Amino acid sequence: MPTLPCPLCQNPTPRTIDAATAIAQVNYYRCDICGTVWHVAKDDPFGPIQIVAKGVLPKPPSDNHD
Repeated sequence: MPTLPCPLCQNPTPRTIDAATAIAQVNYYRCDICGTVWHVAKDDPFGPIQIVAKGVLPKPPSDNHD
């Protein structure tokens, strides 16, 4: 199964959600950086991505030194 980058933050190494993927007709992924969960069809792994739960992008470090 190919690993696609996170559709929100482009993290190149998301985690496969093995338990959900094993019983579904899709491959589920979760991003460790932003928390987004998405799936793609097992029979079309480069087809459309369906976001199941949109994560939150981490805030960049503040340059404010007040």
